[in-house]
Amino acid sequence: MSSEGGYRLGLLVALGEEFRYVQDTVGPMSSFVDQGRQMYRFTFPGSRTRGLALPLHAMGPVAAALGADLLVRSYGVSVVALVGTAGGLDPDLRLGDVVIAAEVDSYLYRAKAVPTPDGTSFALRTAGTSWRLRGQLAAFVNNFPFGEWSGPTYRRWRADRVADHPDGAADPPKALVGPVASGDLVGAAEQFTAWLRGRNRAFTALECEAAGAAAAVDWHEGVDLLVLRGVSDHADPGKAALDAQSDGSGAPNVWRRYATTNAVMLLGCLVSDPDFPWSTLPTRAPSADAGVSGTGLSPAEAAAIGISLLALGVAVNGSPAPDPTTTPTPPGPDVGPTHPGPDGGGEDWRHGTRRSPPRHRLGDRGGPDQEGPDDTDDPDVDDGDAS
Repeated sequence: MSSEGGYRLGLLVALGEEFRYVQDTVGPMSSFVDQGRQMYRFTFPGSRTRGLALPLHAMGPVAAALGADLLVRSYGVSVVALVGTAGGLDPDLRLGDVVIAAEVDSYLYRAKAVPTPDGTSFALRTAGTSWRLRGQLAAFVNNFPFGEWSGPTYRRWRADRVADHPDGAADPPKALVGPVASGDLVGAAEQFTAWLRGRNRAFTALECEAAGAAAAVDWHEGVDLLVLRGVSDHADPGKAALDAQSDGSGAPNVWRRYATTNAVMLLGCLVSDPDFPWSTLPTRAPSADAGVSGTGLSPAEAAAIGISLLALGVAVNGSPAPDPTTTPTPPGPDVGPTHPGPDGGGEDWRHGTRRSPPRHRLGDRGGPDQEGPDDTDDPDVDDGDAS
């Protein structure tokens, strides 16, 4: 249990490349080390919601589950936000659009590999389990483009972000609320995306961490999850070319940078809104309960994301054990400028008085593929028997 408290928002970012874009967007962050983990304090301009960011430097549901549980259990956050990139599955999505997960489908949960009828290959017979965005937060994000305060904010976000579009497109990015497919697989084959659409034709995007974060958050009473993913590719063979594309100044990873920045800026708009459900609630105290294997995950939740409890115990016990007798420092009041009116005024994230993130000034910031290396040697995946 940490002595740090008073945070409402916990921010999870899978990869270091994505976290650099977060820092470029949010601005200065103060950092500290707790049990060997580097944590970053921040506040979105125009918001009174104090945040704590945790870069995972790893892909997949296991890292996300451990990170989400750490933010909730050790720092008492009320909302865990997961931001980064995704492969778009909805044909109406353009590069740079942002998906907000209304549902996270852990499509590989209890999947079974069975032989094909001719015996020459295998097919996946799926089961799956899902998590849904809870009522109050679901209502907030669904109504965000239309509200008295939030509607103008949403339109300004779109107008501001089109100015940074890598192709100079006239169409601004949009936000789409819908179901997300989450699993420890990278999508770069049309056959695979077709298989996913056969499971749920309404899938908006494919990503790798939300299932783990959802399993951890769901184990904690009164904690919510907000998943925002910028579309950086279409989960098809064109992914490699998009990942290799640079901007006019030669800065690499242009679409991943644009997509991540769009997602982070939209998150800033959401938490800066006066109707953000957690902006006025008392902050939660860190928990002294270590939970199952020190992670807060039940055996069922851990199994849902394919985590070995033994492996979790090793990972957690590799760091000094928290002292359950320690009394956390009472959380101080949230800090941040007063929220201005809908016509702007002051330093406000939502109204453009905050400087935009550096445009094409990131230099040589190559990083690992957001979704992992392409693997063209894998056989096509067939859903086989749907029963």
